[in-house]
Amino acid sequence: MVITTHFMDHEWKLHKRIINFAKITSHKGDDIRRFLDACLNSWEIKKVFSITVNNASANDGVVEYMAKRFKSLNTLMLDGKYLHMRCVCHILNLVVKDGLKELSSSIEGIRSCVKYVHSSPSRLYKFRDFAIFESMDIMANIPLDVATRWNVTYKMLDGALKCENVFC
Repeated sequence: MVITTHFMDHEWKLHKRIINFAKITSHKGDDIRRFLDACLNSWEIKKVFSITVNNASANDGVVEYMAKRFKSLNTLMLDGKYLHMRCVCHILNLVVKDGLKELSSSIEGIRSCVKYVHSSPSRLYKFRDFAIFESMDIMANIPLDVATRWNVTYKMLDGALKCENVFC
């Protein structure tokens, strides 16, 4: 787990610092809360404007606890209205993964074509010859995607789209 702080100095310059980085084996809310609490205490941080976490249900309890803690210290800013921020990157990841599931049969067809081209040097050279014949401006390799990285799936689809005439 990484705890990053963003703060303004006395000259209103924004700073960003990692204040803790540790392996947490449990994703239970109580364990995360204790880790966060200990970190804030060790840095003597009393005021927190927001806590950005992913959508895991355990994090709801963590933020609720922190809101009560800050309220008891009379340091809860704006009545906690912005304390619980959901990570937009995590939300985007969930949306994209759902979209990819909807398109899985089409993606699988493109993946099979890319896999076929990548399966031997001679096929790759032949593919590049056809790209030259089609007067393709780009000769970049189309990456084969991996299950854990949807951005590579995007690059594969983008590359396949650019080389559509070569595949036909």
